[in-house]
Amino acid sequence: MLTIGIDTSALRPIISGGIVNTQAGVLREVFACCRQHRYVVFVTAANRSIFAALSDRVEVVEVPAETPGRQLDAALKQRRVDILFRSYPQVEQLAFSLDRQIAYIPDLQHEFLPQFFRPEDLAFRREAHDRVLGGAGAIATISEFSRMTLAARAPATREIFLMPPALPRAHVVADLGTPEPGEADLLPRKHYFYYPANLWPHKNHRRVFDAFRAFTRTALTPYAFVLTGDPTGWPELASDYADLDLRHLGHVSTRTVAYLYRRATALVFLSLFEGFGAPLLEAFHAGTPVLCSDTTSLPEVAGGAALLADPTDLPAMVAGLQRIAGDTALRRDLVARGKQRLAAYSWQRSAESFIRACTAVAARAQGAAALVG
Repeated sequence: MLTIGIDTSALRPIISGGIVNTQAGVLREVFACCRQHRYVVFVTAANRSIFAALSDRVEVVEVPAETPGRQLDAALKQRRVDILFRSYPQVEQLAFSLDRQIAYIPDLQHEFLPQFFRPEDLAFRREAHDRVLGGAGAIATISEFSRMTLAARAPATREIFLMPPALPRAHVVADLGTPEPGEADLLPRKHYFYYPANLWPHKNHRRVFDAFRAFTRTALTPYAFVLTGDPTGWPELASDYADLDLRHLGHVSTRTVAYLYRRATALVFLSLFEGFGAPLLEAFHAGTPVLCSDTTSLPEVAGGAALLADPTDLPAMVAGLQRIAGDTALRRDLVARGKQRLAAYSWQRSAESFIRACTAVAARAQGAAALVG
């Protein structure tokens, strides 16, 4: 039996984006199916609700959100933790040996698109990522694309394993038939495309809206474009597209999100960079055709179940919108392929990968200690 520490102090609901749901999904499966081990989850006051109502095999310990290292080290020693999983690389170092840590790195977006990061954030990421890539016991990531880019920057001996998300359980049980009553009036009555994404630069909203504008000029019927997620910055962005029917609904219930997918002509996910792209799985489940980027992890996740376009090529994006809106047979084929593609991703398989990595890291650490002894 191992005692596995899980440091979630870097996770921030909303701010941390999709990695919150990914880690919560995998870890809940770990706690449910791998009960031979003991778990200590380190949370902050801001993210404690993510890991509420856990198994009796799980102890929850609150640490400060900023510089939690001192309290974390004391708790790790007191509880005799064997392996520590860290939810994101941090600059602050621990006394707990790095070769007994597993670091979660979803992607290296900052190396591909450094222009989207403030200089201080870019420096932080590079220092934190390089340190764990150089010395952590193992690295967890979410796609083969990310694994390959990480491997190019890590020692050849570094273990990098896949721990991708699957369909969020909330979407499995969500009512696809109707939206939340209080949110129903926000939804368009006409055809629309749907894009669930925070307004981050790499999500490519301006170029997507430019493509939508060109699409509407040739469309035979009126279309809206619906968005959900963090609306920070929306008034400034929307003011440049006052001629379009753009609707940002902000944060809505999972039930309403499921309804939005179900009614949408297509999910339009023309992001510049993704370590994974969980909305594709949500669209596959809801029976929604997908138009997504032909770059980074998205072709891998789509697995032939999406129409692809270059997210930097405006005519290609417009052509993608026209094709997916106008070709009924294509939409039917994509929906059928999407249903099949869902089986490629499983919370259980990711949980099993996590436990195998913990076991391997613990064995290597014990072997190294025996050699020293």
